[in-house]
Amino acid sequence: LARTPGRLVGAGVGAAGVVDPATGRILVASDSFRGWAGFAVTEAVETALGVPAFLDNDVNAFLMGEVSAGAVRGERDVLGMTLGTGVGGALWTGGTLFPGPHGAAGEIGHIPGFGDLPCTCGGRGHLETLASGRSIGARYADRTGRRLTAREVYEAATYGDEDARAVYEAAGRGIARAVVITAG
Repeated sequence: LARTPGRLVGAGVGAAGVVDPATGRILVASDSFRGWAGFAVTEAVETALGVPAFLDNDVNAFLMGEVSAGAVRGERDVLGMTLGTGVGGALWTGGTLFPGPHGAAGEIGHIPGFGDLPCTCGGRGHLETLASGRSIGARYADRTGRRLTAREVYEAATYGDEDARAVYEAAGRGIARAVVITAG
């Protein structure tokens, strides 16, 4: 949010999915966000707050914040990655956000070559099929038949559950490999 003393003058929104900053709409969203594709985010925020709004992808917004005032402040080249429901990525290069030709540069979660499991985007074998929160739970269920959240799998791993440890080790190896591929 942009502020002047005592007055809100604008709002920035970071949203999950493929976004169109020019129109302020969500173009594509995973099945985690039903009804999100096509949503007019900036129009809704502008109506609610009465100020201009700007939309960008949530990971792009995260990385711009880190470069401007966070852990990588002032760096010229950075790969930002988020791990949560999915695996997101953004690329800052030459001192600016690099969106790529379709706005998805740095989307590390959709690097292929990690097996043949279906991804929420419709592709197969993406990093996200190993390292997202949903996938951590699903990989544990594949091994054990037990459905747990990623947090519960983590807790099981800390208490010595070898299946839980194996799931997190596979996710960690996948993340490391994807970072090496991206930084290559």
